[in-house]
Order: sequence, then C-alpha cells, then structure tokens
Amino acid sequence: MNKMLLSAAIFNWAVAASFILMSEFSLSILGLESSNAALLFLHFTAVLVFFFGVFYYFAAGNFSVWVGSIRVSAIAKITLAAVGTVDVILGIASWPILVPLACDVFFGILFLRALRSASHHRPE
Repeated sequence: MNKMLLSAAIFNWAVAASFILMSEFSLSILGLESSNAALLFLHFTAVLVFFFGVFYYFAAGNFSVWVGSIRVSAIAKITLAAVGTVDVILGIASWPILVPLACDVFFGILFLRALRSASHHRPE
C-alpha cells in the first residue's frame, strides 16, 4: 500500500507541475482556450492536486490513520474520471484528458481494493 500511495503522490505532483509549468499545453489537452479565467482555474486546480499528493505521501507513512480519507479519495478519483468522460462525450473537453483520468481510475480502483484487502486482514 505504501508504494501505491507514494506513486499516487508522485502522479499528482507531476500533474500539478504540468498545470503550472506547462499551462498552455495543459489547457489544450483539456480543450480550453487560453484566457485569464482558464489559467486561474488551472492554477487553482494545480494547488488542489498538489495537496492531494501531499496527503498521499503522509498516508503512505501511516495508512491506518488515513483509511477514511483514502476511501473518499478513491471515490473522488473515479467520480472525476466519470465527469471528465461525460465532458468529452459532450464536446466540452478533448479526448487526451482521458489519459490522466484513466490514471485516476486506476489509482481509485487500487485504493478501493487495498482498503478491502486491509479490512479482511484486520486482527480481531
């Protein structure tokens, strides 16, 4: 579980860094025109994504303390991917956004499986 959470942290930090350091490219992947409002949205999102990474980093160090938060995070990742997929279908976003969203689904499913496994191995 620790390695999975650490890799989730690194993934989130990479996404946040790309949102800040490669804003125009990130906007194009999202299918958004560059504007001050879009850049503001992207930078605010980068901050949230970065701190999710910080959360995963700390959760890797003490999994049992963060179980409830990990469950919420897994559901959030899968929900984000579902919303993003609908946005692609509606033409709001372009299809390349599905690549990082697929990573979110992957981590969300891994988190839920790990939580389920941990609950079956809990000492009585």
